[in-house]
Amino acid sequence: IKNQKYNFYLGSQMMLGKKKDITLAFHSIYLMPTYIFNDKNSLFFRLGYSNLNSNDNALPTSASMLGLGYEIKISDDWALNFSNTWHQTGGQINTINFCPNPMSPDDCYTESMNNKLKYNKFSVSLVYEIKTKEERKSSSTRSRGRNK
Repeated sequence: IKNQKYNFYLGSQMMLGKKKDITLAFHSIYLMPTYIFNDKNSLFFRLGYSNLNSNDNALPTSASMLGLGYEIKISDDWALNFSNTWHQTGGQINTINFCPNPMSPDDCYTESMNNKLKYNKFSVSLVYEIKTKEERKSSSTRSRGRNK
């Protein structure tokens, strides 16, 4: 949805790790309303749902996502994006059995833990805008120079 001062986008993101010891990643889908200051600068807000992929079964599997950022258009197709994103999971209660002395089962007890996860990230992104044929055609005629 586009108008002169506001745009609304539907977006998604997938986190990829660069090291082999990364054990969790958030994959998100979000709504992103954008306020346009001028043809080069805009402010955006993200609100969405995240799926937490982890090899740790004690962690929750879903989270809410909130983001705030600033975008600078550097060409017709490219933009530079600065954003801060917060992910927060609900709680997941896990029960663990402890037996300090395996020879004495009467010493065993259970303990519950409520696992929650808060994750904050700042990112700088290079964004490419995918355009329809009609948008590409009007963009190429616009960039050819002045009409005489």
